[in-house]
Amino acid sequence: MPIFSKTTLTTGNMRNITPKEQEVLRLLAEGLSTKQIASHMSISFHTVESHRKNLRMKFNARNSAEVISKALRTPML
Repeated sequence: MPIFSKTTLTTGNMRNITPKEQEVLRLLAEGLSTKQIASHMSISFHTVESHRKNLRMKFNARNSAEVISKALRTPML
């Protein structure tokens, strides 16, 4: 069962996260690797890395695990 639904990530304080970043976050939370996410989304490995970097910056996180942890604690409306 996915940790984040597609609609959950579009509400509350996460509005500054782009739809592609939301999808990357959801897939990261499901345990997919960067390579798997790239294949699933039909985008390049480097594009996924860019989205991951943006998520780390937006959540002020050091790594993807911290991004997921902070996303789970972000209040949703």
